[in-house]
Amino acid sequence: MDLKKIIIGTIMIGLLTACQNTSSPEVKSSSVDSSNNQASLEDSQSLQSQPSSSLEKSVADEDDQISSTKEESRETTLSKTDKLRKAIIKKQNKSNDDKEETNEDLEVSSIEPNESTETVKEDKPIVEDDGTTDKEETTSASSGKTTIETTQEDDTEQQPAASSFSLDYDQYDSVQEIIEDLIDEYGFDSSKLGIAYQNFVSEESYYLNENEARHAASTNKVGTSVLYLDLIEAGVLSWDSQLPASEKDLEEGDGRITNNPLRSYYSLEELISNLLVYSDNTAWNILIDYYYENYGDYRNDLIELSGINNKPIALTQNMNYATPNMLIGYLNKIAFDDSYQPIINYMLIAQKGQRFKLYVDKGMATKYGQYGNGYHDTGIYFEDGKPIYSLVLMTNDLGTLDNFMGDLNLRVNEWYHYQQIQ
Repeated sequence: MDLKKIIIGTIMIGLLTACQNTSSPEVKSSSVDSSNNQASLEDSQSLQSQPSSSLEKSVADEDDQISSTKEESRETTLSKTDKLRKAIIKKQNKSNDDKEETNEDLEVSSIEPNESTETVKEDKPIVEDDGTTDKEETTSASSGKTTIETTQEDDTEQQPAASSFSLDYDQYDSVQEIIEDLIDEYGFDSSKLGIAYQNFVSEESYYLNENEARHAASTNKVGTSVLYLDLIEAGVLSWDSQLPASEKDLEEGDGRITNNPLRSYYSLEELISNLLVYSDNTAWNILIDYYYENYGDYRNDLIELSGINNKPIALTQNMNYATPNMLIGYLNKIAFDDSYQPIINYMLIAQKGQRFKLYVDKGMATKYGQYGNGYHDTGIYFEDGKPIYSLVLMTNDLGTLDNFMGDLNLRVNEWYHYQQIQ
C-alpha cells in the first residue's frame, strides 16, 4: 500500500516537472516578443519625433535616386535611338535631297493664287497665269537691293551614288541617246518639241528644233528681268525706283500685285519679285509699259539680249515669241554674272516640286510658262553655288507634260553625275 502511494507520488511529481518545462519556452517567447514590440514602439516613437522636414528630405533623396535611375535608363534608350536614327539618315543621304534650299534673305509675300482667264493685248506680249503654288515663299528683292545674297548650302554631298540612279546609264554613250530614248518612251512627236541643253562642266550639249519660234508664255519674264537689272547696273534705275501702274495693266493670275487693290506706283523690287516667284501678269504689264515709254523697243531688245543670230520671222513679227536658243541665251547670261544673282534667287524659290523641279528641286533655278497649247520650262542647275547646266523645253499641242519635264531634267541630271563618278 505504501509502495503504491510512493509510486503514484513519484509519477505526479514527474508530470508536474514536465508541465513546468513545457511552459517555460512560452514565457521566454513572450518575453522576446515583448522586447521586440517595445523596440518597435521606440523606433516608431523615434520616427514620429523626427521633424517633418527630415522625413521629407529622406523621401526626396529616395525620389531623386529613383529619378536618377530612370533618367539614366532613358538616356541610354535615347542614345541607342539616336545612333539608329543617325545610321538610317547616313544611309539615306546618298542622294541630294537631305537639305532644303535656304534663301533667308528673300521675303516674298504669301498670297492665294487665283484661276486666271487670259486676255490678249495688242501692243504687249500675251501673258498668262502660270499657276505657281509657292504660297509661302515670298515678295522682296532683298534687303541688300542690287547685292542680294542667297544662302546656298554646301553641296559637297550632293552627288548621288550610282546605286541611286533611276536608270542603268551604262547603256548610253551620250545625252542625245538619253533624251531621244525618253521622247520615244513617251511616244511624242519630236516636231512638237523644242529643246536646248548645255552642260558647262562636261561641255556636252543637245538641241532639237532650237531655232523654231513658239509662243513663249511666261518664260520671257526672265529676259524682262535681265533688261531691268541691266538698267540698275547702269545706274539708270534702282531697286527702289517707283514705276507707275494703271488699270490697263491689270490681268488675272497669281501674285501680290494682281490680287490686291491696284496702287498708283510700285517699286522695281516688288515688281520683279512678283514677276519671277508668282509669275504676276500685272507686274509684267507694268514693266513692259514702262520700258516701251522710256527705253525703246521692248520686243527687239529682248531678242537682242539673248545674243542669238538665227531670228525666224515668227520671232520678229509676233509679240512674246521665243526660240529655245533665245531662252537658253538668257539663262547662260545670268548663270555666271553675279549682278544677276537676284534673278537666280527668285527662280530658286519659285515653282517648288513642279515641272523641272518635280524630281530635282534642290539647286534648280526655274521659270516655266503655259499659255494656250504651249507648255514650257526653263532652268539652271547649281551645285555648291556653281552653275552645272542650263535646260530649256518648249512644246505645243502635247498638253500638260509635268512628268515628262520631270523625267527630262532628272535624266540629264543623273547622266551628269554618272559621268562624274566614272
